[in-house]
Amino acid sequence: MLRGTGLSASESNLLLTLNAGLFETATDHTDAESVRNTMTLFEEQFRRANDGMSLRIIVDQPSDAVFVMERMSRRYRVGPPPESVLESLHAKLEGGQLQPDEDERSRIMKFLSGIHESNPYYIKHEDGTVFLASGLQLYSGGQVHYDLMILSHPLIEDRADAWTCCSLQANRKEYVALPAPGRSALDGAAVATANNVDQIRVALQRLIGTDSEWRLSSSRRSLLRLYAARNGELKREECKQLSAARLSIQELQGVQRIAVEESIQEIERFCSEK
Repeated sequence: MLRGTGLSASESNLLLTLNAGLFETATDHTDAESVRNTMTLFEEQFRRANDGMSLRIIVDQPSDAVFVMERMSRRYRVGPPPESVLESLHAKLEGGQLQPDEDERSRIMKFLSGIHESNPYYIKHEDGTVFLASGLQLYSGGQVHYDLMILSHPLIEDRADAWTCCSLQANRKEYVALPAPGRSALDGAAVATANNVDQIRVALQRLIGTDSEWRLSSSRRSLLRLYAARNGELKREECKQLSAARLSIQELQGVQRIAVEESIQEIERFCSEK
């Protein structure tokens, strides 16, 4: 998958286009117009901070999370689903593998008894509704539409090896970057919560690769221009910036770093062709 297909060139301007998907539960809805207004503000801030570049964020209509994610996960499931803390706690308690002290057992049982509704993508607990990182990862492995996923409720890290027992608050994620093998506008996909403007801003900035003031570093800008050149939007002369683009790897972590490392290899082959 060639990264950077969200970039297009028009005269002296390089346009980055990203798609945002809104995911809600059957009973809790997202204000799409409010999200669009927020995106318009971010687009203007990005434009002012980066000469010769502009940002466009296309916000889709809200979708029922379970319907969309379940359909996509069944069709394009990549590998086994991550083990969630709910599955782990149930299995270990029932099988006698988990033998916590009485205080720990009480906390676990209180948490489990507070769950009113559970599916692979979100749970409704007496402390609030939350989306599950394991379910979102399952969906992200096959989805081809969105660079930014905006949820109607917060996201929690529910992998059994990363769970802090036993509350939703202790496991909330402020930002998450996910692999998106079917999506190629940038280096991955980001997730945020609809009613948290700061979280959406940070998720976008990390996905795009800007600082907190929306400024792109010279190395990241070089990489984005090389993406555009490889995809036919700019001339091969951009290959002169390959050394600078390599430096952008140092600025990234996790799945984005892996995606950029792979992309640099593709760009090196592109630049070496006569």
